[in-house]
Amino acid sequence: MFTPHNQSKVGKRVVLLEDVSTLRGTFSKGHEMTIIGETPRGWDLEDDDGNQILEAGMFGHKEFKLLD
Repeated sequence: MFTPHNQSKVGKRVVLLEDVSTLRGTFSKGHEMTIIGETPRGWDLEDDDGNQILEAGMFGHKEFKLLD
């Protein structure tokens, strides 16, 4: 039998460690966001105002730090 570990980060908060530029605008260093989804290409993130970064893996995960 195989029992997978629950490694989902959905619902956890992250803080940006550097500016992240997207087609819609730039999220500044220190901006806090919530992980709303996980794909093979990275996390889907949303801030408290509803702004999103989808498939954040294309930016690389070095820009994000998980908060407790």
